[in-house]
Amino acid sequence: MPSTTLSSRSPISNRPSASTPKRSAGGSSGGPLVLLYSTDLDRSVEAVEHAGGQVVNGPYAFPGGRRFHFTDPSGNELGIWAEA
Repeated sequence: MPSTTLSSRSPISNRPSASTPKRSAGGSSGGPLVLLYSTDLDRSVEAVEHAGGQVVNGPYAFPGGRRFHFTDPSGNELGIWAEA
């Protein structure tokens, strides 16, 4: 079966297409932030970094617990939270 390569470039102008997420100076694409739950936040930080992710915010306290944001090796931003 032939492989298919997807591109975020417009085939007409070779410029990013309208669907390409734009990152602001703060790193957010403006899209939804997926938050995952952890029972051990500090261990989750270690696991993310070991897997090639980069912590971009936190860990920090918020009402009800602690959380941090990270980017995966593809540049997607996610978060992990734990109860206090």
